[in-house]
Amino acid sequence: MPDNDDPKKTRAYKKQDGEKEIPESDDVGPALKTLSSQLGSFLDEIKSQRDTDNRERHTDRYRQWWVTRIELGVAFFTLLVLALTYGVYNKILTTENTQATIMSNQATIMDKQRNIADKQATNLARQLDDAEKVQAARLVIEDLKYTITSAPPNLTVKVENCVVKNVGSSVADQITFTSGGAGGRVNPKSPDYDPRTNSVFTTPNPSPSGFSLAQGTSRPCPIIGDSSGGGIPGDAKVWMESYYVAISYVDIFKKSHITSECRIMWLPSDNPTLETCTNGSLQQ
Repeated sequence: MPDNDDPKKTRAYKKQDGEKEIPESDDVGPALKTLSSQLGSFLDEIKSQRDTDNRERHTDRYRQWWVTRIELGVAFFTLLVLALTYGVYNKILTTENTQATIMSNQATIMDKQRNIADKQATNLARQLDDAEKVQAARLVIEDLKYTITSAPPNLTVKVENCVVKNVGSSVADQITFTSGGAGGRVNPKSPDYDPRTNSVFTTPNPSPSGFSLAQGTSRPCPIIGDSSGGGIPGDAKVWMESYYVAISYVDIFKKSHITSECRIMWLPSDNPTLETCTNGSLQQ
């Protein structure tokens, strides 16, 4: 019985003589090619993106590398500037402290020098004053005598004698005389009482019309013969009567001076007597 089945061709099948080769249809090929192409394109795109990313990352890292180094450089430069500034300020502070110490020492030295200068000025002034006193004129009143011409209670006295003498080292000019008397209640009687507290004894009053007296010379006072006195109250338990002579003059240094003498009498008394005032001759 004839076999009409068409046996499948195997790899071992060899075509027979005169048999034509019929190409097999392949429907899967184009799809695979498309898929392969797409896959290749996708891979190429991934590779391209990866290369791009790598380049960008490389660029970013490179840029970051430079930025980091620039920032480090700026930070280092800033730190250097701060260190230099600190050094400068530290030197300035040290200099100021040194200057303050120097100024303090100078102030101390100047204060000591000022004290020394003040002492020297005081000494010089005293020496100058001493030198002026040595070289200046000095007038004294000698042989002052009063005579009681009327007894209390209507007491009157008269200048009997008075001599002015220049015992200094130079001439005295503008010599002016003042004389007078005063009375008052003094209770109790004081042995050291001196009536020359009035300005007439403390304030020089030289006159340009007064006369001059050379050193070592003398002359009578122009007040010889003058009289003064007054009534004494009867109820006075202690009464003081004083009489004075004051001489004003100018020395060669144009300084004014005054010298005075006074006599004092205490009443009532059985034997009224004019005594020399406690301080004697006053020189100013």
